[in-house]
Amino acid sequence: MIIRKARVDDARGIAKVHLDTWKSAYRGIVPDDYLASLSSQKLERGWTKALQQVSPPEVVFVVDDPEEGIIGFARAGPCKSDPYHYAAELQAIYILEKHQRKGLGTQLFFQVTRHFLQHKINSMVLWVLTENSATLFYEELGGTAIAQNQREIGGENLPITAYAWPRLADVVPRPDNS
Repeated sequence: MIIRKARVDDARGIAKVHLDTWKSAYRGIVPDDYLASLSSQKLERGWTKALQQVSPPEVVFVVDDPEEGIIGFARAGPCKSDPYHYAAELQAIYILEKHQRKGLGTQLFFQVTRHFLQHKINSMVLWVLTENSATLFYEELGGTAIAQNQREIGGENLPITAYAWPRLADVVPRPDNS
């Protein structure tokens, strides 16, 4: 498996991961009829457009498995509307359920943080559905819950939590020089 920057021709694979992970991760959190309404074709069109418009420091990374293709991705970019003054936002990080808890999400997270540091971006925030078990993942990676709000999904207002990393340089593991 390799982690690399996404290309436009990855849109179908990213859309599949996006759809499958939403249906597995958000079952019981997001309204069932909303999850049922998600379309891989619509997601693929959206990802194709998004990938055509990516410009640094915005980035999309994929986890590319030689046998299965795209099994995970992360999307991040400059923070556009953050009242907390973090420079970047991790907008999405998803790994297919059967590949979770193998360190791939952590590798993606560190790839994003290294990318931001290379672009002189030193802080990051993300918003996650509060009931999502991924909140533990973000806490294990040093994220601190800094705010709560709500997001409307499928006609329901769902609680969301912001996690922040005020100093990305403190998050990225240092190379082992032994």
